[in-house]
Amino acid sequence: MEFFCVLRRQLYLCLRRDSSTLGFCKRSACFYKAFAAKYDIHRCSRNSRLCQGASIQHATQSRHSCSAFWRTQSVRAESTESSISAAQYEAITAETLDSLAERLEEVLDDVTDMPEADLALSDGVLTVHFGEKIGTYVINKQTPNRQIWLSSPMSGPKRYDFINNRWIYKRDNVSLHELLGKELSKFLKKDIDFGKCAYAV
Repeated sequence: MEFFCVLRRQLYLCLRRDSSTLGFCKRSACFYKAFAAKYDIHRCSRNSRLCQGASIQHATQSRHSCSAFWRTQSVRAESTESSISAAQYEAITAETLDSLAERLEEVLDDVTDMPEADLALSDGVLTVHFGEKIGTYVINKQTPNRQIWLSSPMSGPKRYDFINNRWIYKRDNVSLHELLGKELSKFLKKDIDFGKCAYAV
């Protein structure tokens, strides 16, 4: 079992060395399991010198591949998420909310069977009331997190991050403008598009 222990220790040290990137080492067990499956370690014979040598070689190489993997993931995250300053965030959210308010006002003007429908934009909070039949949308900026938050009567609360020049919900990668268009089209039974709004595409 010596080769097995060496391999396990090499992988552990690899993950431990990169713990600053991961934030923790709890993934070591999962990574080890996947690595073992990839190289068929569980099929190796204890007395096979060839297997021992190959396994130890894979373990040594894994230190470099492991570090490269997490560096790649870090670079990908940095490239997809825009790091914007507080001033940029304020300007972008203001333009986003203003353009949404203008488009939603046009939508409300075309609605003739909802006399109680109303819209208000104040202090970074856009509230759109479609009456009791549909409900109320609330779209507001969340400065500490550099996000825009949405409360929808159909899909509930969502938090949007500014990624690749659009406001994206990370759990499904759907943009704020796409979701609003889809839901309002369903509610109002006609095509509602937000493609011309700021940061929609």
